[in-house]
Amino acid sequence: MTEWKMFSTNFIDYWITCGESPKELNKNYSQVTGTVPMMPENLLGLWQSKLRYRTSEEVLDVVKEYSKRGIKLSSIAIDYFHWPKQGEYKFDLDYWKNPKELVKKLKEEYSVEPIVSVWPTVQSDAENYNDYLENGYLVNVNRGVRMTMQIQGNTVFVDMTNENAREYVWDRIDKNYNNLGLTIIG
Repeated sequence: MTEWKMFSTNFIDYWITCGESPKELNKNYSQVTGTVPMMPENLLGLWQSKLRYRTSEEVLDVVKEYSKRGIKLSSIAIDYFHWPKQGEYKFDLDYWKNPKELVKKLKEEYSVEPIVSVWPTVQSDAENYNDYLENGYLVNVNRGVRMTMQIQGNTVFVDMTNENAREYVWDRIDKNYNNLGLTIIG
């Protein structure tokens, strides 16, 4: 017997499917959610990622080392804390001096596609925290403090079920990442 107890939610939806095999379960699931498109050919190669790169120079050094060793690198993931504060969705220019030049160099000189990782969180001391708060873009709490974790400060999750919140985040991503030539945001 399986039992779920939800003490802090007003409602929850479940979707259940059955099948004789994992293949059948997958088919049922994809009929409801849609199928996954094929990845672009240029991203099917070797991806380089690590917990965190701190600067443009560090990223370039890694890519240069792959090139020096004759290893074809497809993409490199620039993971968390490349931003000043969570929720600002931009490079911290104190450490990433010229991100547009970095993107251009990676693509043109090394044929490496940079991927930027973003999180759906906002620090309470981010420059735009009040925009999120005043517009209702943050996950609500039924009781207690509006904080979900402490990583680089008190953070709250963006309510990605809110269409306006998604548009707000996308606008920042478009302005601060896509305009640099970054096309893959994860």
